[in-house]
Amino acid sequence: MKEAFKKKYPTFFNIIKKVNNYFKIKWNYYCILHRFMKSPYSKSLRTKKKFIIFGTPTHGNLGDQAIVKAEEEFLKQHYPEYTIIEVPVYKTSLDVYFLRNIFRKGDLIFLHGGGNIGDLYLSNEIARRKVLQVMKGRPIIQFPQSYTFTSSKAARQERKMSQKIYSSSKNNFTLIARETKSLDLFRKYFPDNRILYTPDIVLILNERKKIERKGILLCLRSDSEKVISEENQSLMIDCLKEIYDEVNLTDTMVEFTVDKKTRDIELEKKWDEYRRSKVVITDRLHGMVFAILTGTPCIVFDNYNSKVKNTYYDWLSDYEKIKFVDVLNDFSVNRILEIINEIKDGLVPPFTMKDKYSPLLDEINKHLIN
Repeated sequence: MKEAFKKKYPTFFNIIKKVNNYFKIKWNYYCILHRFMKSPYSKSLRTKKKFIIFGTPTHGNLGDQAIVKAEEEFLKQHYPEYTIIEVPVYKTSLDVYFLRNIFRKGDLIFLHGGGNIGDLYLSNEIARRKVLQVMKGRPIIQFPQSYTFTSSKAARQERKMSQKIYSSSKNNFTLIARETKSLDLFRKYFPDNRILYTPDIVLILNERKKIERKGILLCLRSDSEKVISEENQSLMIDCLKEIYDEVNLTDTMVEFTVDKKTRDIELEKKWDEYRRSKVVITDRLHGMVFAILTGTPCIVFDNYNSKVKNTYYDWLSDYEKIKFVDVLNDFSVNRILEIINEIKDGLVPPFTMKDKYSPLLDEINKHLIN
């Protein structure tokens, strides 16, 4: 986008660059660019009640895609009179300026939930900071998130930047943690902000269908968040294949772009894999959540930052057919086979919401009343 601007307005681009270099200022490229572009948002939106969700994904992580689906369904269910505007993360730094111009009192800004408050997925954190800076003074709610800052020197510097920006929005920015570990870390590092606690938003969904079930489905990571060793994973898979006719491998990641148009199609394909399986074995947070949504018995392993384990013990440990196994300290193929036999018959009951999302609803209502 920057190159396109340079090509279209070369003289102006060079003037700004020289001024920037002379005064040693960081050039706010998007702030300038939006003044030369036609807004993609209709002026008629100014008069409508709006919810704006910034930072939604277009990548192939179906857990993230399910989060957007759940966020929008949650808002539609409770506030059907509001128009929902979804802004992908790659468009956030520019579109936030256009949307600032049509924001009115009674509108509300949301930041996409998930596990990206940190340096691990830095583009998401940069987009979040941009929204907080440009929309300063306007009410902003962070959908349920996990803390993912690492311990490196660079990560500490990034966290310091986020702390400063979050704190400057302390009167209008509310953070929501989705497990107790993140809740404690949010309170430690962002003490100036209002911090709430609810389950992952995807748990509001119910995706059950009556389909014949057979075999074992393995939904396992292949990235840096994985903790089960390759040796143990291979041993487990080999043993399962000796016992069960169907042992299928899957992941909640797909290797292509998923956007608003294709989201439901891709999620339905993935949920169908779950619905057709007797048991799922997973080390993905949303691998476990998808098991709840589809009623599929599940064995759960942890990931590198324990968001899976913490979510399990915070919200799901009462489910008899969802079992956590500590593969780092107590891995045993025989134990896994025993658990499969214990849980494979029957379904996982739906997630009991009760008042678990009341803090989020109360926070939204507070802003809408004011």
